[in-house]
Amino acid sequence: MLPYLHFQYLAIGPVKIYTWGFFVALGFLAALALLIKRHPQEKDIFIDLILSILIGAIIGARAFFILFYSDARALNMGMLKIWEGGMSSMGGIFGGISAAYLYARYKKINFYGLAQKLAFVLPLGLAIGRIGCALINEHPGIKTWAHPLSVAYPDGPRFELGLLEMIFDALIFIYFLALLKKYPKRKHLFLEQFLIIFGIGRFLMDFLRVGEPKVAGLIPSQYGTIIMAVIGIYLLIKNRHLIIK
Repeated sequence: MLPYLHFQYLAIGPVKIYTWGFFVALGFLAALALLIKRHPQEKDIFIDLILSILIGAIIGARAFFILFYSDARALNMGMLKIWEGGMSSMGGIFGGISAAYLYARYKKINFYGLAQKLAFVLPLGLAIGRIGCALINEHPGIKTWAHPLSVAYPDGPRFELGLLEMIFDALIFIYFLALLKKYPKRKHLFLEQFLIIFGIGRFLMDFLRVGEPKVAGLIPSQYGTIIMAVIGIYLLIKNRHLIIK
């Protein structure tokens, strides 16, 4: 069983470096570095794009939280007071995708091709960002027994969704790396695979969450994962001819 942590920030004199924000920023930087390494000829595009995605992700994460998770107190915080808490990773994903789409339209770049490149690095960025969630234990799950994936919360062993999603996202990225190594010349349709694998996996893991509002038996993020998986399956069927045997 893992220890319960609440490592919210690191204080260096009067300066506080918040754990969650630090690892989210690190995730963005790691994804950008990998994009540039794989596609150095598009370096300038990705540097511009990552800022757009960051802004879109923050807006989406905050808007999703206020629309589906907040109470009256949180609504009074307003959209901009993100330092007071209230961000949704699912909203961040949809917000980031929307920003990338608008950027591609503005720059007249093929969005589908761009999305394939982004989908390859997205699990890496998400996994690193989730380290911050795991270190502050902000997403307690249902009670369980003592095992290697349980966390010793004050009221007993529980699942920690930040930890589980960090491991899940990391496994997706490792799988993508393995595909590249084994089939270097194949078009892997990373976008379709990410939408399906992440959508289904996250949908199932969200049943372990507690304290979330529900609509027809599901929490808001699960409806987002259903949309992701359906889009992924549609794109896979539509573009399956692109896979090189």
